[in-house]
Amino acid sequence: MKVLLICDTIEERDGWCTYTRNLRDALVSKGHDVALCTRHGTTGSYDVLKAPLRYVRNPFAAWSSARKLKKVIQEVQPDVIHITVEPYAMLIPFLGKGIAKQTVLTIHGSYGIRPLEHWVQRMLAHRYYQNIGHFITVSEFTKKAVSAALKKYYGKLGKEFAAKSTVIKNGIVLPPKNDTKPQDNPNKSIILVGGVKPRKGVLEALEACAVYKQQGGSPFSFTLIGTAEKNNVYVKDVQERIRKLDLEKEVHITGQVSQEELD
Repeated sequence: MKVLLICDTIEERDGWCTYTRNLRDALVSKGHDVALCTRHGTTGSYDVLKAPLRYVRNPFAAWSSARKLKKVIQEVQPDVIHITVEPYAMLIPFLGKGIAKQTVLTIHGSYGIRPLEHWVQRMLAHRYYQNIGHFITVSEFTKKAVSAALKKYYGKLGKEFAAKSTVIKNGIVLPPKNDTKPQDNPNKSIILVGGVKPRKGVLEALEACAVYKQQGGSPFSFTLIGTAEKNNVYVKDVQERIRKLDLEKEVHITGQVSQEELD
């Protein structure tokens, strides 16, 4: 099967890129022919897109990019088009219903709903939610949240979306085994890999840790790995919540680390 992945790039370490890179590698390992349409920097890809959030801020920018993408689709002749970065779905209304029907859109979280919050973006979102052939959501929560938002604005479209959606939870690629023996540590070790930002649910995770500790759970550590800018308001809120919940011994914010250290 020939698959065209539409993404930002696969050479960086954020969630969108990691998801797409792992998906590309898995599809290739299964014998599928995979082409990439990206924004920049991926060897052998068709680089015709703009930064994804540009289409959220200015949905009319999608029109010119869609013309270029249509030429890529005509050249590649894919069996399936898979959009792995939600804002690129804004191009779908300019590509025609035939292309939309052979498209899959993965919805990771808030960008499945954000285009519905402003009337201009909502017009395009309505069309791609109507016409895209199938959707993947990374959790049951995300599926229900998008379905509810569509029901709010477009009634039965929420139910139609749910019928065309499959929940596939994100996995990780395990690091290669080495000869280092793990340390004998009786504590529970919890790691959250992702930027310290509201949509990652860090404050909610801290509340859960506090409940667990209050109920006499076994000793644990909770390590936050990812971008954590010191002057960011949300990061300060997280640090303050750690103090208020008496979790200073259990919770550690490392900031970004190398891939080797993460492994």
